[in-house]
Amino acid sequence: MRRFSRAAVTAAVATAVVTGTAGWASDTAQRPVTGPPPGTEAWRSDRSLGRALPDPGSASPGEVAAFFKNLTEVQRQRLSARHPFVVGNLDGAPVSLRYRANALARGALGSGSDGRQILVYDPRGRGQLAEVFGDLARARRVAVVVPGSDIDAGTFDRTREMARSLYEAANDPGDRDGGAASPDRASSGAWTGAGDDRAEDGPANAVNPKDTSNIGNTGKAGKAASPEDTGTGHAGRTLTAGRTPDSRTADGRTPDSRTTEGRTGKDSAGSVPAGNGPNGTVAVIAWAGYTTPVGVGLDAAAGDLAEAGAERLARFTRGVAATGAARPALFCHSYGSVVCGLAAERAGATDIVALGSPGMRADTVADLHTGARVWAAKAPSDWISKVPNVEFAGLGHGTDPTAPEFGARRVPAGDTAGHAGYFAPGTSSLRAFASIARGAAR
Repeated sequence: MRRFSRAAVTAAVATAVVTGTAGWASDTAQRPVTGPPPGTEAWRSDRSLGRALPDPGSASPGEVAAFFKNLTEVQRQRLSARHPFVVGNLDGAPVSLRYRANALARGALGSGSDGRQILVYDPRGRGQLAEVFGDLARARRVAVVVPGSDIDAGTFDRTREMARSLYEAANDPGDRDGGAASPDRASSGAWTGAGDDRAEDGPANAVNPKDTSNIGNTGKAGKAASPEDTGTGHAGRTLTAGRTPDSRTADGRTPDSRTTEGRTGKDSAGSVPAGNGPNGTVAVIAWAGYTTPVGVGLDAAAGDLAEAGAERLARFTRGVAATGAARPALFCHSYGSVVCGLAAERAGATDIVALGSPGMRADTVADLHTGARVWAAKAPSDWISKVPNVEFAGLGHGTDPTAPEFGARRVPAGDTAGHAGYFAPGTSSLRAFASIARGAAR
């Protein structure tokens, strides 16, 4: 009873803090973008192939991958040209085809085509984006950066820079874990950076949100790539570097998944994009694919946006896996760790890293119901430490993932500055993240 009373008092204090800001934050309440991508009705009506196309609202990523695998290149091109907003956001569609479709979609809304590898482009609401650094088809490892509050198409640069920093660190030929960081003195000492010889290797354009209900025929299609394996890539058990959890290879792929897409290490235009060449073996995705909270308010203390985001994240990771890419490691910042916590059971991740986390809506690692290795980092100067770690009446996100009772592996962050410095070059946190992304950390 005393424990319950203490939690109730703490929750009441947290609620008072949050609602005390509601006077200025009430107009920032967000409605999550859900459902199939814009242009879906035109896609559903399309009978150009003599049959119905897979429904974006109900077809699984594996079914989508199988559909595209049975098409000719010309058929893929035509569908991409006719329905760029659908193909560009259709989980399970070939990665390079999505890049091309999103280039067409961005051009249609005036954002231009700059050779970037855009895997998600949804202009609804505040806009959602995902961008890839590296070659998903050839990479032995994949990492996904999941951001927290205040991230959308207009502020995507913040997440993009986190992902770029991780991509460069994970593929740095001069740092192959020989100089991995020692455990933070404040941590449980669980960090080990072990060598792994298998691990080789401009500002974002803001979306102008507009009504996309009538989006249909737009642009021209380039040459489409072949889709790959249709496996979903669910995590089966905790991974140890160098061992395979099931029929997949040591890099997390199915044996037959390394097919034609991306063999040349080139983008859709046939040239190697800056910073995305074929030499790196860790591909990193900056994923701003959900509606995030804005400012300090009830949205940030509640789980509604995280629940909607978790659905989108789990489907996104299954879609990437369905093309034959390696299973991902998730790097989840701030409110993004709430999203990852709710998606953990379905995301098929090898590792889940919570950094600057207010909680993952779980009391312990076991409550996440995942075979992924779970890591946690919190800087000494991170203001997130002032957030009460409770969950009561729908507010708050539960146990601090860095607390010993949670059971996560601690990542050193003693030299990390504040809430936004975890990916800063030269920090022990970034070195640790790079080792985790390479599959070398244990």
